[in-house]
Parts: sequence; C-alpha cells; structure tokens
Amino acid sequence: MRRIAAVILAALAGSAWWTAPATAAPKRVPVEVRIPIELDSDTEQTRLQVTVGRTPYRPVFEVSAGTETTDVVMTFDLTPLADTVVVTAAQPGCSRAGAVITCDLGDPQAGERPGMRRQPLALTAAPGAAPGPAGSFTFAASGVSETGGYNGGPASSGPVRVLPRGTDLKVIGDRQGHLVLPVPSKKDDGFFKLRVENAADELGHGAKLAFKVPRGLELKIQRDILPCVDEADEIICTLPDIQPGSMWTTADKNSSGQIVEVFAKAGTPGPATYAIGVRVITSKPDLNEKDNTYSQKVETKGNTIDVAMTAKVVRDGDSATLTWMVANRGPSDATGRTVVINAPVGTELEPAAGCTATGTTKLTCVSAEWLPAGKSVSGDVRLRITGSAGADGTVTVSGTGPSTETKPADNTAAIDLTGEGAGSGADDDGPELPITGSSTVLVGAGVLLVGAVLVLIGGRRRRS
Repeated sequence: MRRIAAVILAALAGSAWWTAPATAAPKRVPVEVRIPIELDSDTEQTRLQVTVGRTPYRPVFEVSAGTETTDVVMTFDLTPLADTVVVTAAQPGCSRAGAVITCDLGDPQAGERPGMRRQPLALTAAPGAAPGPAGSFTFAASGVSETGGYNGGPASSGPVRVLPRGTDLKVIGDRQGHLVLPVPSKKDDGFFKLRVENAADELGHGAKLAFKVPRGLELKIQRDILPCVDEADEIICTLPDIQPGSMWTTADKNSSGQIVEVFAKAGTPGPATYAIGVRVITSKPDLNEKDNTYSQKVETKGNTIDVAMTAKVVRDGDSATLTWMVANRGPSDATGRTVVINAPVGTELEPAAGCTATGTTKLTCVSAEWLPAGKSVSGDVRLRITGSAGADGTVTVSGTGPSTETKPADNTAAIDLTGEGAGSGADDDGPELPITGSSTVLVGAGVLLVGAVLVLIGGRRRRS
C-alpha cells in the first residue's frame, strides 16, 4: 500500500492541475495621510495651513500606517504651485520628476504606530509670488501590507498661502465672545483663551503681550510659562518667538486648562459687564496694526451691598455745618455714589464743590470713585439759617453700582436742627446739638432772671 501511495503522490506532483499552496505575496496598498493641525508641541505653536515665505518651512505629514504596514512611500504633486512655491530641500530618499516628488519614508519606527510623522520637504515662496492663497498641492501615501488590506483613500490636498514680507502679529480671542463668572469665582471658572498669530514671513521675535485689567477683576498668569511684569496700569508679558505662519496660544500643554485665568473677587460688583484690553506689541513695524488689539468681554453674576448714611450738624450762629458719611459694609465694592441733600425747613444750602444745586434747598453730589467694602467717605456742606426751624432735611446715598442693596433704610439720614437729632442716620443715637454763638444770650438772660427772683424772695423774708 505504501508503494502505491508513493506512486500516486509522485504522479500528482508531476501533473499540471495540482500544485502545493503558496504564501500570498505582500501587496502595496494606499494608506491614509494628513497634515495635522499641531506643528510643534515643544514650542506650543500650531500652524493652521501650509504657509510659505522667505523662511523654509517643512510641513508635517502624519501617515496612518497599520500594524503590518512597511516600506511607506509618499508622492507629492506640486504642479498647481509651479509659479508660487519652490522646493528648497528634500530628505534623502526623495526623487523628482518635474513637479512630482516621490519620497521613500521607510518603515514606522518603534512607538510610531499607528501614526508616523515625517517632514520630507522644505518649501519657500517663489521670487515675486503675490501674498495670499496660492492654490493646493496633492499628496498620497502607500505601504506594503502582508494582509493586503485597504487602509487609505484617494489623494489628499493641502491649501497653500503665500505670506507677506515683513512682520504681522495679530491677537485673537475666544470665539465664544465672552466669559461668565460667579462672584466670587474659583480656579477653572474663567479660562482666558487667547492666541497670537504670525501672519507674515519674518520671525516674531521680541514681541510682548499687554493686558489692561479693569477694577473688580483679577488676572492670574502662570509666569513660569509666560514671564510678565506689572506696570502702572498694565501687565506686560514677553512672548516666545513665533514662527512665520504659526501661532502661540494660552493653552497649557500640561493640562486641559489655560495659562491665563480671570477671577471675580468677593468685592466684585455685579451683575455687570467688564472688558479686558489686550494688545500685542511688536519689535518691528507691523504690517497691520488694526489686528494688534483685542477686547475680552467678561460678565459677572450678582453680588450684594449694604451702604449706610449718617449725618451730623454743628450750628454756629446763623449758619451750620452738615457732615455726612457713607460707610460701605460690603460685601461688594461700590462703583460710585450719588449723595442728595435736601435742606431742612428754615435753611438754605450753600454751593459745594462737586455738587449741582437745585435752587437753594437741594444739592446733588455725584462721584465715580470706587468705595471698597469696609471703607467710608465723608463730606461737609454749609447751611444758612433763614427762619424758624421746621421739618428735618435728609441726606440720601444711591447710585452705588449694580450690586443689590440689602438694607435700603440705611441709605437715608435725617438733618435735624432742633437739638435732638443733630446726629442721625444708621446706628446713630443722635447726640444733642451743641449750643454756641447767639444762643449764649438766652442763657445769660435766664441766669439774670433767676438771680432777680432770688433777690426778691430774700427781701420778702427780711420784711417778715
């Protein structure tokens, strides 16, 4: 039997219709390739598209090589860019046929799967190329795969822009337009998203970023990443060098946050809208200064305030001095104040600096000066006594800002000339009005009258 089987196998091996199974040969298949947005994680700079200028630029290409893909080859067709882009350098393994360039990228290295990044070409703007959109070039990649799977699609395209010559830095804020902060706010409530783009072909070197922060808000910056100094009314920060066509952002590469944050403090008035001014300062003349500034809108939620008014009067003959005082008990700061003084009956108000008179019986004193929580402010006003004392006058404070007043009754104090309420207002016992000036005549007359009565009584006692 064994001899018969051997004869049959030999016959089959020699026949034309039967062959032993063979291993499938590896096939070259398309693989996906793209230009990633991120350019350089070390410098925290990104490039939104392929831009060329006088400085050679090497675009990054990310090839999605599968676990079994080897021998990756990329092909570039720059035919539409013949008059605008020049290939100034290419890595070893690249060959050129007219405007078509083929580069052997080799096998993915350890840790590069599934995405291998390569920069095979250096591009510059052709002499005389006009700034602006220059068209697109196409690129594709393929690799050898033992499975023969299809990993990619048709060729991709990359838009190219020619950069203008010179310096052009522009500051751009958050596309959402504004921040909304609770009062007070905490960390991570107010990420300040900002970027500075270099829209020209010179290196952005020595540029600075200035922040003008309104009162009521606080800006915290990671100064180990973005060095800053505090000037009189601005925070001036030194930017890193920004490559042509690239941008720097406030995104913190070590976390999901930002290196600049806005805070509302316990005393921040609200609800209110604030604006943080930002400007980029270039070391050379800028091609477009209109995009060097940006205003970040910040909205704060509601806060509360308790403002109390007190008043004291000191009389001197036919005149008197009114001293009013506004105390801010917080928690919110006051963004200003309006003090309205209505004269008591029988008096007239003299003009006062910073106040507007309505006849002789009313003064309105307006100030835009902030009054922080826990602080007070006072002022003096003169009155002329023109007749018999009548109804009390009043002094009222209002216009302290957007925060809600919690004790409106404290906002008004009485002006009392009768002697019982010369000091009045919030938490005031109202000390008696000091008797001075012409009032001493009445006192002297009273003393003489009492003396005469005593003499008369003494005389009567002697007669008896």
